[in-house]
Amino acid sequence: MHTYEGDIPLTLWFKESGDIHAQLGSQLKTLLNEAQFEQQSLTGNMLGTIGTPDANRYPHYLHLDLKLREDVLTGATVALTLDDRGGGAQGGRVGNALSYWTELRKEP
Repeated sequence: MHTYEGDIPLTLWFKESGDIHAQLGSQLKTLLNEAQFEQQSLTGNMLGTIGTPDANRYPHYLHLDLKLREDVLTGATVALTLDDRGGGAQGGRVGNALSYWTELRKEP
């Protein structure tokens, strides 16, 4: 995942059970929740923090929106705020969103 402060490794593990585990940098492994793979696109939500000052102003979760192009998943990882303190809309709807270019390649 590319940020203005540098690249952050993102790893996905596709389990036989259908679960997808994810790890951003050295953060704890987590599940990719609400994961869907349709029409060559992978989407899902995960716990994690970007670590850049702009994203860390408010608590956020991460949304993956990636498309399979040849043998590479590319697209955006989006940091989304949820609470009203973070500039989000009333009622806990998503408020702020910052996207980061993401490329995932299968390890040999």
